[in-house]
Amino acid sequence: MVLRTAELIIDELHVNETVTVKLSVATQFLLSLDTFALKVAQSNSFDYGNTFLNVTRNESFSGERLTVLNYKGNSLSLPAMIFNNSLPATVASFVYSNLSSILSPSDGRKLISPVISAAVDCNGACITNALTEPVVISFILSEHTQPILSSAISCVFWNIELSNDSLPSGFWDNEGCNVASVDQQSVTCHCNHFAHFAILPVNQSPIDALQNLFEELDQFTPEQSITLLGNIINEVINITVDVTQMVLKTAELIVNKLPVNETGTVTQLLVSLEAFALKVAQSTPFDYGNTFSNVTQIESFSGERLTVLDYNGNSLSLPAKIFNNSLPATVASFVYRGNNLLSILSPTEPDSRKLISPVISATVECNGTCITSELTEPVVISFALLRHTLPILSSTISCVFWNITRSNDLLPSGFWDTEGCNVASVNQQSVTCHCDHLTHFAILPVNQSPIGALQSLFEELDQFTPVQSIELLDIIINRVINITVDVTEMVLRTAELIINELPTNELVTVKLSVVTQFLVSLDTFALNLAQSTNLTQSTNLAQSTSLDFGNICEKI
Repeated sequence: MVLRTAELIIDELHVNETVTVKLSVATQFLLSLDTFALKVAQSNSFDYGNTFLNVTRNESFSGERLTVLNYKGNSLSLPAMIFNNSLPATVASFVYSNLSSILSPSDGRKLISPVISAAVDCNGACITNALTEPVVISFILSEHTQPILSSAISCVFWNIELSNDSLPSGFWDNEGCNVASVDQQSVTCHCNHFAHFAILPVNQSPIDALQNLFEELDQFTPEQSITLLGNIINEVINITVDVTQMVLKTAELIVNKLPVNETGTVTQLLVSLEAFALKVAQSTPFDYGNTFSNVTQIESFSGERLTVLDYNGNSLSLPAKIFNNSLPATVASFVYRGNNLLSILSPTEPDSRKLISPVISATVECNGTCITSELTEPVVISFALLRHTLPILSSTISCVFWNITRSNDLLPSGFWDTEGCNVASVNQQSVTCHCDHLTHFAILPVNQSPIGALQSLFEELDQFTPVQSIELLDIIINRVINITVDVTEMVLRTAELIINELPTNELVTVKLSVVTQFLVSLDTFALNLAQSTNLTQSTNLAQSTSLDFGNICEKI
């Protein structure tokens, strides 16, 4: 009946009551229940609504610690020194799950745990303050599904202020209490005294929160790390160079620790960084590790196109139509070139293709009136190819964008798509793409049959030097598995055209190198011819066979 009445009183305490009245009533409520519980004559537990009470009567005790509360993951244990060798003793412990709105500070922070308390009586001989061994309190976090930093929370106790002529009051204090451990579902505190305890978020500056996240990353899963970074980014108002550098530094560290299957986590990171960059108040480039960001603030603009990114051979320009005559506007563009990020975003098995360019992105904000899709004038993206020293055929690469898919209860994910994008030009060191929308772009090789690759090489030979042509022919030959008459004739046809295109004034050493590679490649190809039974077109080459094309006769 006491617990039932007490809960009804708390529930009836109006949320619009003055703060001082609410705190005074709640404080008196806590003290009265402590006093009442210590009068219970035997060990017992009571569970009513939002209040749980456990009373422990100790007639004898041996050991270093005594657990006096264990309720739905919330627990409290006491050091033996509290009892000061004075038994019997009574310990009354409470778990209150309905005091958050009443006892939360007026600065906007909310308690994220129940209130747990303990009171003890052993005929006035107990030691309840300045303990050298801690009171250990473990809390199950209340309705808290987001990961938390240990530096972003505080173990607090309700510091009661007594008055002779009015109700007592109190405030949350952290003196003598510290965070012992955090495992995302619960927090354990150590305190050197008795009181009413809880968990309260700490007011942190964004730069401090970022620094703490950077230092505590190994405590979180990749998904939790990205969620924390996104939460911090969303709270940033004044974005400084230091904050931006710390965001990029933390993001890169998260990516470097990701396993290769974490496309959802990387997608969320890309989305979060774009949202963050659009908050930057002035045109500024940022370069950290494998990530480059450029923020362009556009107050006025005349012309047909605007280049918003130009970095190490990578560039991006936008058509004027995007801005829809709505200025000012902000454009945030990125170049991501980290090996781990590119590996994660490359297609997965059985598709073994790898990105051969950085990922370049652009996002724009102009009060919701920008046009970012179905553009009649293209977004132009130029890529400096990564680790790609071999020549490439324009027909063997594709301009792709990261098509983001979203779910209400999961991280977003994505896949590489070609819709609205095409290859505009290839010059062996770079590729230029035209796309009719904004997003994240890259260059991906195309899965092409050997006969298709040979045909493409034959058609594009005038774009390559003889050395490059032989290298391409050799690569295609090495990929051939099912060698047919069609494939063989195409190889010989292409090889002869390469030799015929070798300039007569080429240096002797160059000519000899090209011809030698040419001969070795054809020898290798001929020895790989498959066995078959007849010599009709588009069938496997069979027994001893001869082929005669132009100035090359091949006998197998």
